[in-house]
Amino acid sequence: RDVLLKIGKQNHEMILAEIKGRRISPQQVKSIGLAMDETLEVNGVYEALRKEEDLDIVWRRMLDKYWLKSLHDDVDGYGTLKKILESEGLQHLTKKMTPVDKQLSGQDPPAPTPAPTPAQAQPGGNQFNFNGSVIGNFAGHTAGDMTMYGQPDPNV
Repeated sequence: RDVLLKIGKQNHEMILAEIKGRRISPQQVKSIGLAMDETLEVNGVYEALRKEEDLDIVWRRMLDKYWLKSLHDDVDGYGTLKKILESEGLQHLTKKMTPVDKQLSGQDPPAPTPAPTPAQAQPGGNQFNFNGSVIGNFAGHTAGDMTMYGQPDPNV
């Protein structure tokens, strides 16, 4: 889901676990919803579903509305949610949150790979993936002696 790209999947899962474990109360979820959107539509989702659904489902529906109301714009969802949680006294959670850019890569971003030179990209020479890394050298091979995966067929 797009909302997870904005707030971070790991952060969402951590908050969801806190809600399921009842370490975030229904009143805190309501307060978070009030802080998410000035039009009170996110809180409206809470009010409409709180008696019918489990609190974790209510939270997910609130995030759906939050996405529609503000996160789909060019908004720092991670930073905004972190401030909201801090304002609700949930600093113990914000200390565990991981910035979205680190979650996407799983580590610090790698240095860019240089593009292949024209000599490297000659037909029959090295083959490259979209990052420019060599994935095979097929010099001397033709389509007839290649496997369906583009590798030399050892049986030919």
